Amino acid sequence: MVKSNIIDNLIEKLIMLPKETEWVEFKKDNFNPDLIGKYISALSNSACLQYKDYGYLLFGIKDKTHKVIGTKFKPKECKIGNEELENWLLRKLQPRVDFKIIEHVYSDMPVVIFKIDPTYNTPIKFDNIAYIRVGTYMKKLSEYPEKERKIWKWIDVSPTTKTKKAVIEAEGEKEAKPEEEEEKGLWDFVVDGEKSLKDITECMERMTKATKEISEKVKQQTVEVQKIAQSGVPGTASRIYKLTTTIAMDMTQYAKKLEEEQPKFHSSWESFDENITGLLQTTRIHDDKDKEAGLKFRSQVDDLRSSVRNALKGVRKYRESIANLKRISRALNQASKRTVYVLDLLISDLEGADSYCIKVLTLLDEKIEQEV
Repeated sequence: MVKSNIIDNLIEKLIMLPKETEWVEFKKDNFNPDLIGKYISALSNSACLQYKDYGYLLFGIKDKTHKVIGTKFKPKECKIGNEELENWLLRKLQPRVDFKIIEHVYSDMPVVIFKIDPTYNTPIKFDNIAYIRVGTYMKKLSEYPEKERKIWKWIDVSPTTKTKKAVIEAEGEKEAKPEEEEEKGLWDFVVDGEKSLKDITECMERMTKATKEISEKVKQQTVEVQKIAQSGVPGTASRIYKLTTTIAMDMTQYAKKLEEEQPKFHSSWESFDENITGLLQTTRIHDDKDKEAGLKFRSQVDDLRSSVRNALKGVRKYRESIANLKRISRALNQASKRTVYVLDLLISDLEGADSYCIKVLTLLDEKIEQEV
């Protein structure tokens, strides 16, 4: 648990900042869920551009004076329909961004802090729109293409390194250069990238196959339930109950499969990012052989993007279909709820993967066009 004095120090540090700060926002009690989602997008993107370790959204503090007045907002008790606020926000943010909700008492007044990780490489969107802070105003990132380009081209380094870099640049110092290594060519990153792409593709194929199988199975079982219900023969209710229990068990097994695959999926993408993004931004095309390597890798990424979109289409379709299975039985309700939750996480991951593929394709196109 975070120590009280650490949070007190953080609040005191933030309220001492200038009024116009692009990576920190203060609110009194305006806790509109959509607005919170937009601010998380804007503050994550702005924290990236400002070389900050985190972005912060604070409730219970006046915006203009930074005076602590307390808040009635209790995010951990807040629900949108039947869904908890935190999960609702995570589902609507693409790609997923880590944030922590801290409920704290400062000088006998309740304060809420959203501590938001900065994005790297990919703009964070809320409801498919990316936002940015410009002074004290929140704007759509698409209105500021120069800022969007900087996020897309950002090399993934730790926030601490970014902060250090910002201080060095501000003081006009020069970073000590590491020992020079042999410059890598396009074929080097193609070899590294192909392995990452293979791991991602295999993981997606397993999830897509499982989704297709459960979709067909549930469809057949649902038709059977309808036929039994229409027959009106003795024992109808018992037969329907047994069949819906079977459907619930199948859906639960499917959800477990996805839960097992998702860490592997994340790990594969992290490896892809580590092997490709920084290397791609620093490697040069020297000759036609390098150009051939770049075009080959571009084709592979484009194929992956098509696979991601096909998988996304199938998962969304299945999610819509299971919504009709609720209210049939308690077991089916529980299985549907768990499956929808897992599917929402997978949809968010696939949407992030699609955005990431677009970024890599953009970087490749720019490199091939500029350097050949």
